[in-house]
This record gives sequence, C-alpha cells and structure tokens, in this order.
Amino acid sequence: MLSKIRVASVAATVLVLVLGFSEPAHASPESNPKSPHERVGIAVQGSAGYAPQIPAGQVVPMAYPSGCGLLVMMFSPANYAEGDVITICQGYAQSIQQTALLYRLRWYGWEQLAGASNSISESASLTTLARWRCFGQGTYTYEVDGSGRLVKNGTTYYAAAWDQKRFNC
Repeated sequence: MLSKIRVASVAATVLVLVLGFSEPAHASPESNPKSPHERVGIAVQGSAGYAPQIPAGQVVPMAYPSGCGLLVMMFSPANYAEGDVITICQGYAQSIQQTALLYRLRWYGWEQLAGASNSISESASLTTLARWRCFGQGTYTYEVDGSGRLVKNGTTYYAAAWDQKRFNC
C-alpha cells in the first residue's frame, strides 16, 4: 500500500514538473549554516527546472526552458534513509546525467552516508537513488542533494535541488 501511495505521489509531482507548475515551498526543519546544500550553493528545495547555465552555482526555481525538471525527495521507508533524484522531460533528451548525495546531521556536523550517479542516453527520464540502512540509529535530520546535467536539442542544461527530513530509524 505504501508503495502505491509513493508511486502516486511521485507521478503527481512529475506531472506538476512537466506542466511547469510549482509546489508550495517547504520550510527547512532546521537551519544550519553548514548544511551540504548551502556549502555547494543549491538554493532550491524539492524541485527545479533545467536552465542553460547555473548563475553563481544556483538554479532559478521553476525556469523550464528545456521542458525538463529535476525532483529531489527524502524518504524514510522501513529501516532506510533514501534520497531520490528524478529527471523528467517533455520529449527525449540526448543524454541525462545526475547525482544524489545523502547526508545526516550529527553533533559534529554533516556526515555523508551514501552517493549515487546515473546516466542514460535518448530518454525522457532518469531516476537515481542514494540509500542507507539506518536501522536502530535513532532520530536524525537527513538531507539529499541532487544535481543533473542534460543535453536536449544540442543545448546543455543544468539543475540542482535538495530535500531534508527528520525521522527516527
């Protein structure tokens, strides 16, 4: 049942991305000036559009000149911390590359737990999953940072976003 709800949620969000509408902005559960997304300049939480360039390391939210969107979601399925990075396009892209990095906040700062990269050619979508088994670890704030690069109609586009969630595992 949880899987069906998750698939429905992802499908609805992807539809929102493809149509170019924005979800409401999410507030960060805690503001830490040393969070991973702040260190690398990812300003957008949840979803971002692919833009031709990244001004000062950031992506302007909801700018969809490519017809493609990047969605980043933090989940907590049973005994796991999981960060999903999903790219979806209207029409095929010549290539899509993306990375997902998973962190948790410890007393001494952010700890990188997992990372994954993925690429595909001649496709309209790509999913990358960073997953870490957290059984019995206690309550922590987890963050996933996602970034992507794609080529569509000969133009290179970039996007980056993050999501954060606090939960007991």
